[in-house]
Amino acid sequence: MTPDLQSQKRAIAYSFLAHVHNNGTFAEGPLDIFIPIVKHALAELYPDGNVMGANISELANDLKERFSLEFPDPVLGLIMAKIAKDENSKSGVEDIVLYDDGAFIINKFTFESYKEQIQRSRLEVLSVVDMFKKFCSIYDITGNATEGDLLRFIEQNKAEVSFYLSHDITDTDKQSVIAAQFVDYFKGTPGIYDTLRNLYLGSMLTSYLSFQPSEVKLDIELLLDTNFVVSLMDLNTEESTKTCNTLVDMCKKLGYKFTVLKDTIEEFQGLLNFKAQNLGSAIIARTINKEDIYNACDRRKLSKTDLERIADNIEDTLSVKFGIYVVPHTDKWSKSAKYSPEYNVLKKIRNSEKAALHDAIAISYVQEKRGHKKITKFEDVNCWFVNNAISHSADLDANVECYLGDTSAQPEIIKADDLLNIIWLTSPSLVWDKDIIDLGLASMISYTINASLPRARVIKELDENIQKYSTSNEITDKDVLRLATRIAHRQIDDVQVLNDIAKRDEAEFAKRVKEESEKQKEVEIENAQRLQSLVDSVKGLIENLKQNKENQEEKYKVQLTELQEKEENLQTKEASIIKREKALHDEKNALLAKSNEQEQQLRQLWAKENNHRRNKRDEYITSIINYEKRNAKKWFIISLVALAIFIAGLCCTIFLIPNDYQLPNTWSIKIISIIASSLLSFITSIWVIFIARHYYNWYKNPSFEKNKRDLISIPEDLLNLSYEEFISSIK
Repeated sequence: MTPDLQSQKRAIAYSFLAHVHNNGTFAEGPLDIFIPIVKHALAELYPDGNVMGANISELANDLKERFSLEFPDPVLGLIMAKIAKDENSKSGVEDIVLYDDGAFIINKFTFESYKEQIQRSRLEVLSVVDMFKKFCSIYDITGNATEGDLLRFIEQNKAEVSFYLSHDITDTDKQSVIAAQFVDYFKGTPGIYDTLRNLYLGSMLTSYLSFQPSEVKLDIELLLDTNFVVSLMDLNTEESTKTCNTLVDMCKKLGYKFTVLKDTIEEFQGLLNFKAQNLGSAIIARTINKEDIYNACDRRKLSKTDLERIADNIEDTLSVKFGIYVVPHTDKWSKSAKYSPEYNVLKKIRNSEKAALHDAIAISYVQEKRGHKKITKFEDVNCWFVNNAISHSADLDANVECYLGDTSAQPEIIKADDLLNIIWLTSPSLVWDKDIIDLGLASMISYTINASLPRARVIKELDENIQKYSTSNEITDKDVLRLATRIAHRQIDDVQVLNDIAKRDEAEFAKRVKEESEKQKEVEIENAQRLQSLVDSVKGLIENLKQNKENQEEKYKVQLTELQEKEENLQTKEASIIKREKALHDEKNALLAKSNEQEQQLRQLWAKENNHRRNKRDEYITSIINYEKRNAKKWFIISLVALAIFIAGLCCTIFLIPNDYQLPNTWSIKIISIIASSLLSFITSIWVIFIARHYYNWYKNPSFEKNKRDLISIPEDLLNLSYEEFISSIK
């Protein structure tokens, strides 16, 4: 698959996701936005409505082939689980079965394929791509721009945000300036810009495939850079000012703290005082750079005095109006910053060592707030150095080396629009999507266009040379404006060459300026007709889009009318069903009431029967206990009488038989009688003791009687009946 075809498929997916988002809500989570696109893939992949032994990896491969989107298996598993839950709950049976190993079975389904919406998204994307190609044929001097450049530009913010959230390495290739100019040119054209906005929104939404939002951390400090303060004071573009104000408002709702270094205040005041001194002489700078303070002064009609007043009151303004705390003493961070590796790098890319030291101090401050620890997760960061800067391409690589050398760690610096996008992804309800989209696109346009402009000191020098030689060499305002236009469109390879010529020969410098002016005049004449043709085609495209929209709306109205008629029929049927159900319900209630009454009577009879059985059972147990007690008493008396008899016999043997009684073996007989009587008396005594204990247990030991009661076997006809047994017995 060619890169341009991949870009086109991905763009169609972005457009489709944006339409889904705009017409729905995140019902239970951000992954819900991908349910329609996955359902479409299922419907296309398994048109028969069932499949056995499929696997999520197959579905992921199909989505990649269809839409050039990467769906990680775990994420796709969550989406499939949501689809299965919804579909199974509708049907009441398990039509979709998922397994832990990624396999799944679909017994029956009727997923909507969303073909019409995807086709509309395809037409929108192709229309914009065609318009971009025509735009490139007019403005792209090198002729190297492709439709992939437009999508890479749209995806720029997503790529930067992905670095912070999932450590995805961003594409360091130079962004297409022609793509930024295209978006900027059509910013006021509804049909084209709506599609571009949808592409941006769709690309940001796909961040959820690699990032699952967590709870927003509240105890976070934002250290603001000088350029952020400039935008906050409305001394940048309106979009840039809105970005910074929106970020401050959102972060205040989240409980963030805002600080600014005393050094930043001094840098801001120095910058404004410099701009105030050169307000009337800067021509090139204000023409080619929309972000420049000079343009904000023109827009707001600010004078030199106004700038000086803003500079003088900046500390009070930040404190009172925005609640930003100014850190008054920065000596300790200044000392550590002077020997930091960041300072050594910054000295090479900043306009002055003072500016480099300022940024190094801010980085040192953030590092201390983070406890000088390596932090890998975005949600664990407690302090950021926030800027709103537009870096030049020459500076960018050095910035990457300085701040992003360890791609597994979070950098100290973050751009305002990147932070705004991340907060929106984490808490989308905090801000309206359209605001974020417009601010993001405006930021990317400024960043990409200004990043390719010459350095500020080169432009300043060129301004000074024009001021110095314009009168004596008849350089007109139109010449300057056309020269600035060529610089802004990057039609001059090296602006410094003009400054070098000015140093050698002012006449040659003036001649070169006029030559560039004539070139631009010819380009403008040549492009005028082509631009008009482009504008006409845009009007035709917008008309087609409008007609297509009207057709869709008309089709929607017809479908809506049919649905309303069906709904009315359903309501009529539903009313009839409700009436019938009410009658059945009343009948059921009557039967239930009668049944309850019968049930109550039966339970009363059941209780009466069990009560009768309990009385009979008590009588039965009492009779047995009384019988046993009488037996114990009887045998106790008998044993006492027997013992007395044996004892009496023993006494007679000993005392009543005379010793001199003349009978043969008199002593032998006596001894034998005594032994026999004694033995019998002993045995009788043991027996009496046993009987006496038995008697004692029955009459003097309550627990013995209780245990005996528990051990008595109860006849079955005296046992309690369960309710079911009672019902069976009376049937």
